[in-house]
Amino acid sequence: MHSLTAFLFATILALALAPVPQTQRKSPPQREKIECGTVISPEQIQAELARQNNIALAAAPIAPNLN
Repeated sequence: MHSLTAFLFATILALALAPVPQTQRKSPPQREKIECGTVISPEQIQAELARQNNIALAAAPIAPNLN
């Protein structure tokens, strides 16, 4: 019985002192990123602005001609 107790105590002590696997370790906080890194070409910007302009023109109410 004494050897079983000593074995259990040694096992628990070994597990308590074992190093923690790196997968469980939290990564250090990263610096806050300001940009996402996406590169948008001037052609893409112009196409998006034209698309938004077309949507706005289509949704604008037409005023009657008072002249």
